Amino acid sequence: MKTWKLLVAAVMALVMLFAVSALAEGCPENNGGEHQYIIQRSEDKAPTCTEEGHTAELWCQCGATIGGETIPATGHKWSDWTVTTAATCTTDGVEVRECHACGDIEKRSIPATGHHMELAVEVVPATCTEAGREPIYDCTNDGCYYTEGGEVIEAMGHKMIESVPQVDPTCTEEGRTAIYDCAREGCYYTEGGEVIDALGHTMKLAVEAVEPTCTEEGRTAIYDCINDGCYYTEGGEVIDALGHDVLVWAIKPATCTEPATETGICERCGEEIVVETAPALGHNWVDDEMFPAVEPTCTEDGLTAGQYCDRCWLVKEQEVVPALGHNWVDDEMFPAVAPTCTEDGLTAGQYCDRCWLVKEQEVVPALGHNWVKDEMFPAVAPTCTESGLTDGYYCDQCWLVKEQEVVDPLGHDWGKWVTVKEATETENGVQERTCDRCGATQTREVEWEGTMPETGVVTVPAAVLATMLVLSMGGYVVLKKRAIGE
Repeated sequence: MKTWKLLVAAVMALVMLFAVSALAEGCPENNGGEHQYIIQRSEDKAPTCTEEGHTAELWCQCGATIGGETIPATGHKWSDWTVTTAATCTTDGVEVRECHACGDIEKRSIPATGHHMELAVEVVPATCTEAGREPIYDCTNDGCYYTEGGEVIEAMGHKMIESVPQVDPTCTEEGRTAIYDCAREGCYYTEGGEVIDALGHTMKLAVEAVEPTCTEEGRTAIYDCINDGCYYTEGGEVIDALGHDVLVWAIKPATCTEPATETGICERCGEEIVVETAPALGHNWVDDEMFPAVEPTCTEDGLTAGQYCDRCWLVKEQEVVPALGHNWVDDEMFPAVAPTCTEDGLTAGQYCDRCWLVKEQEVVPALGHNWVKDEMFPAVAPTCTESGLTDGYYCDQCWLVKEQEVVDPLGHDWGKWVTVKEATETENGVQERTCDRCGATQTREVEWEGTMPETGVVTVPAAVLATMLVLSMGGYVVLKKRAIGE
């Protein structure tokens, strides 16, 4: 469309150019004057929405023309689209628009909307025993009642797994079949677990019976169960010894120390038997007035009474009864005094309530302070130049406070002197040393002492010292000789 309009504009421009050219040249029929447009070749034609128009075209008798330009079609002046038939979920709709200029009407289809499905009924899962149902979806578009889903889901049936193994029965205890549970989530179906009756024992003779004698027990036969894994046994009960069947021929009465007996022969086994028929009588002790009892005291032993048996006249000697010992009782007149940190205490005064002996109070040593560090007054470590403090303490028994004590400064722990600047003939040198504890430094000046050889020994002072040493030795020898001569 844009290209076509540009073409029309170019044609009109050429027409105007020729017209101007013609005007410029003048009309030859009018002696070069203006053209006399007297003949109207065509009238003005207005454009429509779909067809072009043109301006009126005039001719001069000289053949020149003016006008006749093409006017492009105006195109439709459409209104907004208006829906005449609304689209549904499954059918297209229709909408129209009208040209305000020519009244033409244009139609176009509105595509079907399609269903807008939303979940209406949740899925019903199938269980082991009951069918389920697929979810149901409904179209939510106005006026549409389309629905889908809801198909039946068949029941799954149980998925059984063994949860408890079978318990085999024994001779005396019931068994139980294996228990199976459904493994599907939410299903608690179970089967099995039926009781299996006990097998009962199958007994077989294992040990023959043993008959009893007069003096030895017997035993019934022993039977064992022969079923696998069973160790049940029965029988083997003790049969009491028969005992002797005695024919008595001698009787002895009891004394203080010996029992009564009967002696005879067993008619079953022929053994001579002595049978105790009554216990020994025991001594019948009587106090002997010649040897009375003596009561013990707190500090001295006593004696039991002397006795004799009035049946066999056996004498029992007197026995020592240990001294009782004191029975101490606290004396309220002399109560105990508890010791303190600094002062001794006393034990309670006591007396014996049997012999009235008095026990004096004894001194209980002072406890001494139990010092505890006081967190409010911690120790302060001393430095090389500043004093420190010991920990503060208090006694947790009497609350006495021990003041902090001053700890003297440690003093510097100087290292060796190190030369940092050598001395010269005109200027002193400098040496420095450092404290190994705090890092403080100290300097001193060093005077010139002569030439320093490679060995580091000063030659001039050494020579002076050697000379002085020789002179001193010489003087000592002279004085010694004088002393000997005198």
